[in-house]
Amino acid sequence: MQDKSKNSVKKPVLIELQYFGPVQYFARLLFHEKVIFERYEHYQKATWRNRCQIAMPDGPLTLSIHLKDGRDQRRSITEVKICDTHKWRQAHWMSLCTAYRSSPYFEYYEDQLAPLFQNPHERLWDFSFQAFELTLKLLKVDLDISFTDRFVKDHGDSVVDLRSAILPNARKSRPDLIYQAPSYQQVFEPKIGFLPNLSVLDLLFSTGPNAADVLRSAMLQLES
Repeated sequence: MQDKSKNSVKKPVLIELQYFGPVQYFARLLFHEKVIFERYEHYQKATWRNRCQIAMPDGPLTLSIHLKDGRDQRRSITEVKICDTHKWRQAHWMSLCTAYRSSPYFEYYEDQLAPLFQNPHERLWDFSFQAFELTLKLLKVDLDISFTDRFVKDHGDSVVDLRSAILPNARKSRPDLIYQAPSYQQVFEPKIGFLPNLSVLDLLFSTGPNAADVLRSAMLQLES
């Protein structure tokens, strides 16, 4: 996952929609500024498409959105439906409250985030995109957002294709030579140490209005 020149890194980034994606994901989006979301892929398991990771007192915790037939690889990502029988919305919000109530900025964002976990959505795409739009609002950044109109396996040099490049399993992720994981003070760092590349929510709750600057600092500015 390397860009070879100053011009190439400013090409649009083609990427999947993630659920409160990790710091690296948002660092990349802010770096490219122009984002193309893939709408015509098939759902893939073991990705950040329906999960995110936060910090708890005893270590990282993965929050997963329960899906109907989520393992059906033939299902289009925009057609994947959410399963609410497990009350995952309440569980996710309670976990966020437990993990970050004592963080510097949780109360600052709480009233804006809470309704997201109270209003039902039928489809994963709709829920995740609302979460994404809210994240941009909390970060106070604007991006040029567009969507694919069909699935194309190889876009050549027209975009920086990062589809399925940033994964929960770091060993299966593509190497990113221009991303350097930023450090910032986390809530449980004195107890469990620093946990890199958690959900962007961890960064927001920890650094507040400085979050966007932290994301931008994570990307190397290459010379042509």
